[in-house]
Amino acid sequence: VDEMLRQKSGQPRDRADVKMQLALGYIGLNDSTRAKTYLEELYALDSDHRIDPQMFSPKVIQLAEEAKARQIEVRCRSLVNDAQRQLGSGNTDSVVQLIGSSQTKCSGLAALSPKTAELLFKEGLDAYRKSQMEQPLLKFPPPLSLEPKHELAAESVNLTQSKLEVAADRAHDDLA
Repeated sequence: VDEMLRQKSGQPRDRADVKMQLALGYIGLNDSTRAKTYLEELYALDSDHRIDPQMFSPKVIQLAEEAKARQIEVRCRSLVNDAQRQLGSGNTDSVVQLIGSSQTKCSGLAALSPKTAELLFKEGLDAYRKSQMEQPLLKFPPPLSLEPKHELAAESVNLTQSKLEVAADRAHDDLA
């Protein structure tokens, strides 16, 4: 059944149920290693799957918790590697999205926040120097969300807004 469902792209709930049944079967056969493998596959399919401690023995609960922790570690490592690749290619916006969506589940991404904030700040500063005033206003706030104490980013937002106000006042005066 597991192989049949694996070949079909849908039915993730059915696949998760089969993984659980296989894990329970291997626990019954006292093969914890294979049981844990199926539990890891279950958590790969459904990271929020809950196993009721009132319905299952402490051994099942313990194996499930170990499998879930292992799956979180694997997923986290993959996210960190992806974020590092994105940073390396200069795709800071993708990194900000990864960090924002997964930081609570993956503390390893938090370590990338200072580097990402600094790169975004430099991008905003470069746009500011080129007088592309809309870009700095888009680039400076994310460093503040990643690193709230990034004083240069906060000052740069205010400076950019002031420069835009001055430019708007001049344009208004020229029209008058």
